[in-house]
Amino acid sequence: MEFVVIAQYRARAGEAERVEDALRKMVAPTRAEPGNLDYQVLRDPGDRSLFVLFERYADQSAFDAHRATEHFGAYLAGVVLPALADRVRLDLVPLTELATSNRIDEQPSSGWRILRLRDSTVTD
Repeated sequence: MEFVVIAQYRARAGEAERVEDALRKMVAPTRAEPGNLDYQVLRDPGDRSLFVLFERYADQSAFDAHRATEHFGAYLAGVVLPALADRVRLDLVPLTELATSNRIDEQPSSGWRILRLRDSTVTD
């Protein structure tokens, strides 16, 4: 099942350019991963501290493999995350693939607020 991640990052004061540089370094190696379908890094032109990542993977396993890569450890875990004032990550699957209608809110130990959609079917 396709797996989509949308992450919003807000850099701490004075860290935005460092975050941008590290995120730029993530693009090429992430797009080269076998399970990656799309990887976009976006920045708010009116708020230079705000970044959004749009990531598509073949499945949850491909995303998990992405998180285990050297470039994730070096740039995301090593540079970006420590430089953030705030972050939110949404883990999503396409609506057409949902089998039940439950949303699970989690607050994992990593400090991320993750909103997950559990497999769901929409009925009238």
